[in-house]
Amino acid sequence: HEARDELAAKDAMLRKKDDELLTQRNQFDQYQRGMDKLAAEQQRMIQQLEEKLSADNALAAGEAVAKDAELKMKDEETINLRKQLDQMEAAKVAAEDELAAKDAMLRKKDDELV
Repeated sequence: HEARDELAAKDAMLRKKDDELLTQRNQFDQYQRGMDKLAAEQQRMIQQLEEKLSADNALAAGEAVAKDAELKMKDEETINLRKQLDQMEAAKVAAEDELAAKDAMLRKKDDELV
């Protein structure tokens, strides 16, 4: 009878231990599910950030290409304007030379008349 009571006490103690272990296991499983959810959320946020960064980089690259094209066009305009300015300067010098030659000719004629 005493051995049966002792076995029953050990059995009750083992069941209590099993219940405690099962509770701990359930708590651990719940914790693990929570961690998995957090890891998935973190991965989703990282993916979103990477996509946004990629989109921002693509936009910035597109803007840089457009700006580069604009600068090249302005460089060409500047070169053309310089060419025009050089041509106008050359025409001005030619006109001044022609004017100086005519002035010299008129002075010579003037001197001949005197």
